[in-house]
Amino acid sequence: MWMLSLELSTVRHSVAVGLDNDPILERSWSEPARASHNLIPMIQSALSDAGVRVDQIDRFAAGVGPGTFSGLRIAVTTLQALALPGGKPVVGFSSAAVLAYQVAQGHCTVGNTLPVTVVGDARRGQLWFARYEVGRDDLQPIVPPRIAPAGAWPSWLQPAGKLVTPDWDRLGATLAPWVPPGVDLIPEPRQPAASSVLELARLFQRHNRAYPPPVPLYLNPPVAVPGPEKGAST
Repeated sequence: MWMLSLELSTVRHSVAVGLDNDPILERSWSEPARASHNLIPMIQSALSDAGVRVDQIDRFAAGVGPGTFSGLRIAVTTLQALALPGGKPVVGFSSAAVLAYQVAQGHCTVGNTLPVTVVGDARRGQLWFARYEVGRDDLQPIVPPRIAPAGAWPSWLQPAGKLVTPDWDRLGATLAPWVPPGVDLIPEPRQPAASSVLELARLFQRHNRAYPPPVPLYLNPPVAVPGPEKGAST
């Protein structure tokens, strides 16, 4: 089964293509959150290098956030447009789960699991937290992405395992002072990658788990709120 995945939840964008358990081909690039100028050329490049046409892709998978409002929307709508002509399925994985799985692969031993907490900037003086129990071939959500005030460890989240953030540039200086004992903070930014989205899709396929739908995960409404249409009465 050929799969194609996208991860656009941060400014580090990526596309990945893979067949069954063969090595995954990935292309990544940096682009402002609201821009997608390189997206289609990168998808075309990845498909060409993998030697597969878009109509031969059997399943499409997107990272669905939390993350940038525009990036999540563009990832899902792009894959839906690519999948539509052939009626192919599109699925979605939490970008927090993708990052947790990605981080744990470098720290888990076979047969063991590791709690991984992902924290991100929810703006407006808030953070979002998500917790997963991750193994080499397993991922179980413990706490789904949830908002909490910035500046303190949430009382509802047990201190344990690894702590990682895709927003280190904004949060790094403020996170370290209040991370409790028992939590191993990774002191650098880590972004979820399309290759890890594809790996999660493979994991779900191996274990016959139901695929999550491609629904963007917005924890807050967009900052910019459209005004009334021209000519509309007030």
